[in-house]
Amino acid sequence: MLHRSSGTILSVMAPPNEARISVSEIDLKQFFLEQVRLFEHFPADKVDDIVSQGQLASYEGNEAILETGDDSKYLGVLITGHAEISVTDNTGTRSVLSQLGPGDVFGVMSILTGERLSADVIAGNRCYVLLIPHAVFNAHILTNPKAIAYLSRLLLDRMRNMSLDIVAGQTPSAAKSDDPYALSLVTGQPGKVVALNVGLSQIHFGIYDTKDMGSDVHGIVDNADPAVVCITVMVGSQVKTQMREPFPISELFRVMQEATHLLGDAFTFHPEDVTAVGHRVVHGGSKFSSAVVITPQVIAEIEALSVFAPLHNPVNVEGIRMAMKQLPGVPHVAVFDTAFHQTLPPYAYLYGLPYDLYKQEGIRRYGFHGTSHRYVSLKAAEVVQRPLGELEVVSCHLGIGASLCAIDHGRSVDTTMGMTPTDGLIMPSRSGSIDPAVMIHLMEHHGMSTEDLSRLINSESGLKGISGISSDIHDIETAASDGHHRALLAHKAFCYQVRKNIGAYVAAMGGIDVLAFTGDVGETSATVRSLACQGLGYMGIKLDEEKNRNLGLVGSHAIISADDSPVTILVITNDDERLVAWETLRAIERNQLLLEARAEDAPAIPIEISAHHVHLCQADVDKLFGPGHQLTPEHELSQPGQFACAEKVHLVGPKGRIANVRVLGPTRKETQVEIAMTEQFKVGIQPPIRESGDLVNTPGITLEGPAGSTTIERGVICAQRHIHMTPEDALRFRVRDKYIVRVRIEGERELIFGDVVVRVNPAYRLAMHIDTDEGNAGNIRTGMQGFIEEIQSRL
Repeated sequence: MLHRSSGTILSVMAPPNEARISVSEIDLKQFFLEQVRLFEHFPADKVDDIVSQGQLASYEGNEAILETGDDSKYLGVLITGHAEISVTDNTGTRSVLSQLGPGDVFGVMSILTGERLSADVIAGNRCYVLLIPHAVFNAHILTNPKAIAYLSRLLLDRMRNMSLDIVAGQTPSAAKSDDPYALSLVTGQPGKVVALNVGLSQIHFGIYDTKDMGSDVHGIVDNADPAVVCITVMVGSQVKTQMREPFPISELFRVMQEATHLLGDAFTFHPEDVTAVGHRVVHGGSKFSSAVVITPQVIAEIEALSVFAPLHNPVNVEGIRMAMKQLPGVPHVAVFDTAFHQTLPPYAYLYGLPYDLYKQEGIRRYGFHGTSHRYVSLKAAEVVQRPLGELEVVSCHLGIGASLCAIDHGRSVDTTMGMTPTDGLIMPSRSGSIDPAVMIHLMEHHGMSTEDLSRLINSESGLKGISGISSDIHDIETAASDGHHRALLAHKAFCYQVRKNIGAYVAAMGGIDVLAFTGDVGETSATVRSLACQGLGYMGIKLDEEKNRNLGLVGSHAIISADDSPVTILVITNDDERLVAWETLRAIERNQLLLEARAEDAPAIPIEISAHHVHLCQADVDKLFGPGHQLTPEHELSQPGQFACAEKVHLVGPKGRIANVRVLGPTRKETQVEIAMTEQFKVGIQPPIRESGDLVNTPGITLEGPAGSTTIERGVICAQRHIHMTPEDALRFRVRDKYIVRVRIEGERELIFGDVVVRVNPAYRLAMHIDTDEGNAGNIRTGMQGFIEEIQSRL
């Protein structure tokens, strides 16, 4: 859900100092007469009259100027900056209908029809706009036939773009959604989605009604005691418990039916109502970067990955085989704990071990609790009412197992858990502080098998191992308050690890918007939350101790940050099973789209290799090539309006330089430098992988030209591989703006690229861009063809 402020309203005729600084070089009267097509057929005095009755407002980047569902009050004219008109579907996927630059108008449909706004207008960077009130529009613009003809043509073009999105399945809502990421799981198709998490000593399940979100059932089958099984089922505030004799897993659905019947007939589980089953699988290795519909091949690959999770994956597979045997007519989906972390860059997932162990044995950081961390990121975006793609989140999953995750713009970029489910952050019941080097030592010099090591870590480490008392945080806190030294030490060690990694991840991302706690410990221990935030006020993390201390049973979430805290601190109720069901529905949809696409002739995408290059703002052009210099087009590029320039610059970093880097035109609002991953060491900086234009928390660099030099504070990126396409192309490929896809590129060394972002805009021309590193790795040349193999993600 977008967060919108009202913007800063300024006087047009006598703008304050802030406005003068940003628009000082703009003659407003001349601007409105010469650059705003709406006013082409108005006399100068009439334009003066309209402008004098309007309001000048400023909006920051990512701020909503107008929002879907708002009443029509203004017609807007963009004076400086850039913005977009976009719509959002009920999963949070955004699609751009139109890009706005200086002189463009917005709010046309609503002001002409009187209907509520049907799209958002979002500032791309700092914007100044003229807001023309409804009464002024009616009195002065509505009476000019040529102005109305221009607005009508503009309206038709934008309605056409919106219609294309509606045909593609992206229907904009009439009002802001309370469920922007569809976490309620309500769909148009009636039925039940079952989420299964078959573990070592417990089975967690969720039963979700896709027509009635008030009847979700959660259950836990605790079989840790070999003599008796404890079953707990919940719906809303109603909780029922049943004790019974142990049973084989083949009886699970019958047991679920009996247990849920205790909640009443309306909540009784009936297998014949099930339309899909999602299975949590602990380890997906490097093979699975998203949830997948289960096939015999998928099961075989999960079993092969048991080497990394010998106690978990076999149990997961046992649950999958049972469910597929009893429910053969519905789709089953594997949702991997590790998949969310497949976006980690190599420098975050590699250990300080011989590289061959990674290449040959797969020893690297994989990360776990991925379903939990992804749910936390989606819920956090919903709570703070900002797009997930602009947030920096640190997620703290503190439960029986514990891990932290750095989530930058919706992508996991680092996590504390490592190669196995027991390698990572110090945990209440498993220390996980054992890194692969120690594991190899124990196996080689003490004859331990992987299973032996896993059992040791599960039984004799973590809080229990240090304290000698318990793995329950509340037992530890009680003992510590009574003066038990080892309990106090264990508690301090745990909180220290949490606090240390929060700080590390703020540094890694270059900022933080949301700090979130989840899991049994994260939700119930005020002391852990307090100590984890202690001393982090200088980072903008300010805890309200009273809110934190008095927090009782949490509903879906609670805000515990101080009112003046720049960072929002949340407690989010863990709901892994809901995210498993959510991923299940999306995996089934992706699979269906893929099957439909394969049934037709798969359209090809032209491949283009993009070498390092620079986009300059005019101010930097003047510094590098002389005042008033205009870029010299040398040849056109594939994207309409883009061209390679004759001008070149040198890039100078802390360690070295890259000479003769081509400048691309036209000029932009902010200078951006794109280099390949192999070049970052040469200049001594580490730019993140980002979409073009996403420059928040990116490093700067010095540029040298024939007339001088300039140093930018930010703007260096490694471009994320991407596909440009028009809305018509998107219909053919059955994708939308911001989808993440896998693309197969044919050639001598045919390979598949993952994490390719789709960018949809009417002004684009179909092409996939990869950088020189990626082209060299696959012996790929400009002009080769690619084919979309899979939709990885819709966010």
